[in-house]
Amino acid sequence: MKQDKLAALSLERLKLKKRTYIMLLTIFAVLLSLLIVLTTFMYFTTGFTPLLFVPIALFPLFVMGCKDLRAIYKEIEYRSVSSS
Repeated sequence: MKQDKLAALSLERLKLKKRTYIMLLTIFAVLLSLLIVLTTFMYFTTGFTPLLFVPIALFPLFVMGCKDLRAIYKEIEYRSVSSS
């Protein structure tokens, strides 16, 4: 997410975007954790399958989402400090 796109949003839109990101990242983290548990169980019961790489492939999406959320937090904090 580019910083200039965040700067163009209003504070209310940033707060809404923050809540949305938190909700989506929480759901994604729970599903990714469940997927890791299921693939670990599948590895020990059936052996190696190519599906074991799915959680590894999805983890960078979670990291990118956390990075975007951090940028939103920084923009909200910057605006609250500059408006005071």
